Amino acid sequence: MPSPRNLYLVTGNDTALVAAEAARLFREFAGDPPDAFSSDLFEEGDEGPTPELVFATLRSLKSPAFLGGRKTVWLKHFTGFDQEGDKKSTAPMAIALRELTELLKDGLPSDMVLIMDGDGVDRRRSLFKVCSANGEVIVFNRPDMAKDRNWRSSMQEALQRAIQRKGMQVSRDAFDYLLDALGTDTARIEPELEKIVCFRGDAQGPVPLADVQQVVVGRGEEMTWALAEMLGKRSIREALRVIDVLIAQNRSDDQYARAMIYSAGGFFRNILRIQVFMGTHHLKTPVALKQFVQTMTAEQKKAAQDDGMDFVEYHPYRVQMMAEQSARYSPFEAMDAITTLRNTLWQITSSSTSPRMALESALLKIIGTGR
Repeated sequence: MPSPRNLYLVTGNDTALVAAEAARLFREFAGDPPDAFSSDLFEEGDEGPTPELVFATLRSLKSPAFLGGRKTVWLKHFTGFDQEGDKKSTAPMAIALRELTELLKDGLPSDMVLIMDGDGVDRRRSLFKVCSANGEVIVFNRPDMAKDRNWRSSMQEALQRAIQRKGMQVSRDAFDYLLDALGTDTARIEPELEKIVCFRGDAQGPVPLADVQQVVVGRGEEMTWALAEMLGKRSIREALRVIDVLIAQNRSDDQYARAMIYSAGGFFRNILRIQVFMGTHHLKTPVALKQFVQTMTAEQKKAAQDDGMDFVEYHPYRVQMMAEQSARYSPFEAMDAITTLRNTLWQITSSSTSPRMALESALLKIIGTGR
């Protein structure tokens, strides 16, 4: 059933998800294919965003559908929202956006739907506030693995939404693999899910890990799983080999080396969390931890996640593997590793030291040359 609202603003710096959500809304209200007599689409041309495009949208909103009934108007992929300015601005675009905002303040007629999408909408300005009050604002910001410690949760939400839209069922371990394979590349979500559907022939039944591994690969998966493997082994030879392989596949050595430092920090934070969790619940072995996680209720998992124990939502066998890796480090070694990685980030920020060289030196200090 169509959503009850009739005003939508889709924005954020994740252009892939913004565009996909706006297109989904347009299909929902205008039909697929859309009815040309009850829908209008306004999109920028070679000249970019213009006041005339906004005024054309306004004229459409003031005119009923040609044959009556509901009308859907889409201001598509508009890049001029950042020109809204303040109330005193006399710039042509600011005037056009101010007029659009005034129209939306009074609310749209029940038989009129407006969809707008594009980046640059200022939350402090009138347009954002009016759309929030009288409609729905949907924000998609691309997760940043290097800056956002909660990037995985943001990516998980985006992936779950896409899976639900396609009516798919994905096993827990396959879902975790997809998260790691995609990294923070939200633009790959829809194409990769479509590849899985085509590989299986339909979207029915739970998708197992084996099917996903057949068709989905990616740097996010390579870095997360390969880093965990080599850090868990405490093998400096393996660590240097993995760094060589992963960085050789990336165009930006420095950027990828930084991302690996952040990921390594995440690995050791998870080790500490697992060690604290096992100590709190008197769990002596990785198998005992796996069995405990399997028997936790949804409420218990939610409480654990609120305490930072996000790993309880991972596949139980993955949790067991992480516990086995954590056994190779004492709590003091894990804390020292986090401190070393933090100091490494400071070093590459405040000096001309190569991120890759700093990463290798940090791992040499953390892992050691023996063991």
